[in-house]
Amino acid sequence: MRVFYCASRHGLGAGGLRYQIIETLSQLSKYDVDIIKFNPWDEQIKYCDLCHFFGNNISILPYMIEAKRFKKKIVLSPVWMKPYTLNYSKLVLWASLKLPGFSKTFSLTKYMFDISDTIIALNKKEKSIIVSVFKQSDKKVVIIPNGCRKYGQIGPDLFKKTYGISNFVLCVGAIQKRKGQLELIKSIEKLPYSLVIIGGGSNDEYGKICKMRASKKVIFIDKLDYHSPLLESAYCAAKVFALISSHEGQPLVFPEAALSGNLLITSNSVPSYPGLEKITYHTSFSVSQISDTVRQVMELNVPKNEIIKVAQNNVLSWKDVAEKILDCYAYLAQYK
Repeated sequence: MRVFYCASRHGLGAGGLRYQIIETLSQLSKYDVDIIKFNPWDEQIKYCDLCHFFGNNISILPYMIEAKRFKKKIVLSPVWMKPYTLNYSKLVLWASLKLPGFSKTFSLTKYMFDISDTIIALNKKEKSIIVSVFKQSDKKVVIIPNGCRKYGQIGPDLFKKTYGISNFVLCVGAIQKRKGQLELIKSIEKLPYSLVIIGGGSNDEYGKICKMRASKKVIFIDKLDYHSPLLESAYCAAKVFALISSHEGQPLVFPEAALSGNLLITSNSVPSYPGLEKITYHTSFSVSQISDTVRQVMELNVPKNEIIKVAQNNVLSWKDVAEKILDCYAYLAQYK
């Protein structure tokens, strides 16, 4: 089967979507899939059996329209992560469809969903938005969470030897306002715990504000490669993983942290990874509530091996993800 793959340039930048695409295609290549990556200089769609698009950036819409023109089946993995409630999203879509001069982004996104044959959501929250707001059929939207490579194999010693600490609060992700590092820094000021923040952007304006506010018990480490042994060891050395984002799709860091034995803390607006609800604790953006949640979770005496067992029973491998996607392809192939 020849499958055309396409994502926006933004989607291929550093971040979760990039690694989602890389890992998914790496596994699909091991099966009977001829992977055709988008090249603007070649006429590719015409000669493929099926087209799979990643992201909801409207820059990929012209290629989706071309796929429809050639009567190709379309799979869309939108990775929806707008910071809107269900009702507000409905209002924005109505305005996008009805009001002259209002941004057409939502109406064009709806069109992307409309012309897709299968939509792959990462979790129940994303599926609910696609079905309820954008009026897609329940059957059309399939939930396939992100996968995760094996984590927790290296152990904590490398990080402990390098930085001299363990049993700390860990936050991994680009240092951005929406990811809430500043609130996390403020929340631990009166707590007896160290905080390790790993991610690029510490020299940007928001990163500089975070550094200025941070006490000596906050350690900043620049972005580490996805396969870095030090990154994996940091997960193993930590006790709690915290990412207090205003909005996310489905962060790869949650299953990575859980497979390393970390309890998870995130905001009320970020969905749990399917199956990890029992080890995920939600909080508001209030610094005092974040502080209370961090303290309560840090005081829990849950053995790492129990957390790891929960994760191993629920987190998909990228091989699992590829096989579920292949099932979607096979289903669509029946209806050429």
